[in-house]
Amino acid sequence: MSIQINSTLVNYTSQTNYKNQTDKTKDNEEKQKPMSAKDYEKSLFEKFEYLGKQTSMEGVPVNVSVSPAYIRKCANNPEQAKYLEENLKDIPNSVKSLCDYVKCATGGAVVTFANISIDANGNITCQSGSTNDPDGKIAKENAERKAKEQKAKKAEKSKIYTMQSDKDKVQDYYEKLCKKFPQINFNKEGGVLPCNSNKVTVNLSKDCLKKMANDPEFAKEIEWNLSGEVAANSMVYGWAQRDGVVLGGRTVTYDANGNRESSCGGMRTANVVNGNNTNKIQNKYKEEEERWQKARKKRAEKEKLEKKKAEEKEAEKRAEKKENNENYTFNITVKGTDIKTVTKQIISNFTSISVGTSKLTSVDVKV
Repeated sequence: MSIQINSTLVNYTSQTNYKNQTDKTKDNEEKQKPMSAKDYEKSLFEKFEYLGKQTSMEGVPVNVSVSPAYIRKCANNPEQAKYLEENLKDIPNSVKSLCDYVKCATGGAVVTFANISIDANGNITCQSGSTNDPDGKIAKENAERKAKEQKAKKAEKSKIYTMQSDKDKVQDYYEKLCKKFPQINFNKEGGVLPCNSNKVTVNLSKDCLKKMANDPEFAKEIEWNLSGEVAANSMVYGWAQRDGVVLGGRTVTYDANGNRESSCGGMRTANVVNGNNTNKIQNKYKEEEERWQKARKKRAEKEKLEKKKAEEKEAEKRAEKKENNENYTFNITVKGTDIKTVTKQIISNFTSISVGTSKLTSVDVKV
């Protein structure tokens, strides 16, 4: 009976050992059996949840994709599979390094996206973007400033247009006035020009002329006075000639309010020779007026140049202020052979870009 028990135990042990050996053989056969690309792809998606879809890492939208052709290569190539999985495993740390560096190096800029793809040959391409204006505050301020500048320009154009319209209106009236009184020489450029016996010069204030162009009643009153200027001038010179006086000059002036003022000066002569004093005095007045006109023109040109320089300086200040408050966006694309190297290359490119001077900068790098 004891022999029978021992025999049973031996048989049981033998059967158990045989079963365990069979299971190990099956496991080895399963391990040696080639894995299908479909099964390997499934295992990758289970191991790396962020693969093949958009996910969030460090608050940044990240897309990770691998070429199906490369997955097929890795399915039965342990070395390729190891390379692939090591890179996929390093992606979260790489994104974190990128976000931390950008924020530190740019004084607050943030990464806006990261797209990582592995092609059929195992090459890695990473596209990443960043901005210093994630909430749109700078863009809003710039838009408001631009709208304000455009409004100011529009107002200035409107002002210029109005001034030009007024100028045209005054010019039209002036031309009609000259035609209406052809014997009068109207001086509206400033200064005082004298009359002579043959031509009446009326020194007409620009403000008076403008008022005449825009106020018919006022114009009617002034024109009534102008209608008698030729006769008055003839009378004054006639009286002077009768009395043996050579007029050194006569002036007629209408101020801004239309008030008229007339004055003249001369000298008594004993013979005809002294009559040449008239021409001398008139030439003297003419020379003095020419010098005055030249001095005024020179002063006006100097003021115009100074004004232009001041405007250019102000424009430079506005441009500098705008540049320092500009929003920017960086888009960088890097290609390489492993995710760590690619990430380092993206980071190094941020140091080579002048932050704050470009609205959009795109950089393509291959390492």
